[in-house]
Amino acid sequence: MINYPESEMRIIAFFGLRGSAECVPQAFDIMIEMTRQLACKPTLLSTTGRLVGFQNAERKLRQSNFKEVRHFEFYALPSGIDNRLKGVDISGSVAFRTDPIVVVEVREDLLESMTLLLDASREIAKLVRPLYGVGFRQQFRRGPTLFACGMRCPGTAKEDLDTLQAHFGNLMYQYYSTKGLLSDLFELNFLTAAQLDRPLGSVTLSEWILSDARERGELSQFTDELWLWKLTPEQIVAQRPVLKAAGRIVDFWHEERLRREAALQRGDSPPTSEEVLQAFTGTANPSDIDIVAFAGEQPSRELSDDEKRAILKRR
Repeated sequence: MINYPESEMRIIAFFGLRGSAECVPQAFDIMIEMTRQLACKPTLLSTTGRLVGFQNAERKLRQSNFKEVRHFEFYALPSGIDNRLKGVDISGSVAFRTDPIVVVEVREDLLESMTLLLDASREIAKLVRPLYGVGFRQQFRRGPTLFACGMRCPGTAKEDLDTLQAHFGNLMYQYYSTKGLLSDLFELNFLTAAQLDRPLGSVTLSEWILSDARERGELSQFTDELWLWKLTPEQIVAQRPVLKAAGRIVDFWHEERLRREAALQRGDSPPTSEEVLQAFTGTANPSDIDIVAFAGEQPSRELSDDEKRAILKRR
């Protein structure tokens, strides 16, 4: 019997999408086709922040020709699992909002190799045109999709907290475009010229990688705009200190101080709770979204509307 909380998940996440929201239907089709090729059945779907049964929601979505849809997320749950918080076979999401992002999650034991996931990710990348992306393996109980989005859950390891903060900064993707920074090193690093052409000592990052592939990993073209830098766990451990010392990996708190100082100098006012909710979910009404509560070892649960309103009032 599979222990779903302990299952290893494969995650690919793309940030800073330069494509148009008009590509959402094509991205949806690519993810659903991959799901069916892995003999999994999509179970839940949302385009509004509230998950509902997949079959009826998909029919309505196609009948509307995805009209005004800028976001979706879906889940294929394992047989016998009735809650996405207990285990997932596959999930996928695309969001063209304040911080555009794509996240694809597949249970590793469903994959004979990485070929299908990488092929689907390549087609999605051609549509959404990310500025940056990462791919990694993580146990389901550690909340890998939350980690990709820069959100912490009870399973987040202490050693992941710095990277987690950098991933939240990743949603403010100017770090990765104008400054060409990486959030960290991963098994899969999807890079553009914004990162590859930045200096590392007397050479560019791409030149530095290609000069010693045995020690520094494999760099290959992924799409017309994106390159894939593959690293082994041993290479990550060896090269992370080098890139950190060279300032090529985000020092999140330093960047955050600079951002806040600039905002103060401009006289910017902090956003209201409703504005934050609208920016991240597409709605200012807490009744339209699901919020999950975690309490140590206790089972997770979805908050009531009254609890969600109370959180906003405490802000």
